[in-house]
Amino acid sequence: MKKNQGKKRAEMLLLDLEANKSSLEYYRGLVQCGGVPVREAGHVAARIKYLTHIIASTEHALSLLTPTELDIITKLFLNKELTFDDVCESCALERSSIYRYRTSALTKISKAIYGTE
Repeated sequence: MKKNQGKKRAEMLLLDLEANKSSLEYYRGLVQCGGVPVREAGHVAARIKYLTHIIASTEHALSLLTPTELDIITKLFLNKELTFDDVCESCALERSSIYRYRTSALTKISKAIYGTE
């Protein structure tokens, strides 16, 4: 992976976490109600396995963060209605500190999921 590619991929995982959870519920619902044609069953099973792995990996990576990093990542990526200035104000940190914590957290997440920065 290139220098910042791991961080970008970690960022995308965080942004897509809720969508992935929703997709997993959808696919599980399809299987439970029997609405999956036989020829699509393998694809749906593979998708469920992939989404389960991605969600579990992301949640494990989030558990490795410090409380400050987790707070900032949660506010920046998971609570999308907050602006960057709102995050600075609620965390009582300067913009540069927020950037440092964000970079540190994304590096940790990238290492936990992909094994690289």
